[in-house]
Amino acid sequence: LTVGPDGMLYVVTTGDFDTRMGELERIDPQGGTIDKRFAVGGAPGSLTIDATCNKAYLGGGFGGHLFVVDLTTDEVRFDAQTPLSLTDTPGDFIPALHAWEGRIHAVAWASNALIELDCASDTVTERFTVGDHPADVAIRRSGSR
Repeated sequence: LTVGPDGMLYVVTTGDFDTRMGELERIDPQGGTIDKRFAVGGAPGSLTIDATCNKAYLGGGFGGHLFVVDLTTDEVRFDAQTPLSLTDTPGDFIPALHAWEGRIHAVAWASNALIELDCASDTVTERFTVGDHPADVAIRRSGSR
C-alpha cells in the first residue's frame, strides 16, 4: 500500500493464482472505491511510486524482475509476460523498492544486490553488491552519494 502523487491509494494484489493473477489497484480514498485495476499478472509483491516519472514499480515474483505501470497514461509497460529484468539469478525476487527523484532502488534477494534504475528510461544505472539476502532498502537524503 502506498499513496501516489495524485492522492490515490495504490494496493498490490496477488490474485488467487488460478482465475485472477496479480494486479495493481488504484483506490479513491474519498469514495473508498477501486478507480482502476492494472493487470500485471504473475505474483507481484513490493511497490513504490516515483513522482518524477509518475510510474509504479512492483517486484515481480521469483524472476528477479519488475512490473511497471505508467500512471500518466494508465499503460502497463512491463508485466508478467514482458517483465523488466534486473537479474538472471534463478529464484531471485525483489523484496523491497524505493523511489527517489527519478531513481528506483531495488534489492535483489538471491543476487545480494542493490540495483538503481533511471525511471525515464527504465534502465539499470548502477549495481552494488550487498550482504547476504537483502530484505529492505532506505535512502538517506544527504545530497551526495
